[in-house]
Amino acid sequence: MLKTFDGIEAVKEYMIDLQIGRRNLTLEEESYYRGLKYNAQKGKRGIALQLAQEGRGEEAVNIAENLAEQFNVTSRTIKNDGKYAQGLNKLSTELRNEVLQ
Repeated sequence: MLKTFDGIEAVKEYMIDLQIGRRNLTLEEESYYRGLKYNAQKGKRGIALQLAQEGRGEEAVNIAENLAEQFNVTSRTIKNDGKYAQGLNKLSTELRNEVLQ
């Protein structure tokens, strides 16, 4: 089945959602993918906040709380996952894969 996306960010979010949906994820992988999702949505939030301040956008939402509810964890866990993902992304691909295994 062929899918179309609005942009590269939509593709990345789709791929993260696919990975999160897997049943055989380790705790480290689960945390990493939640962090990637949080960081991606947090980046979009800056644009939404600017538009909201100018009166052109929707009301700002707490991304950490929304994701925490979705994944049945605390919002603090989601924020920590974001930091974890940022840290892992600084590593080489081989080392990152080793940590996630």
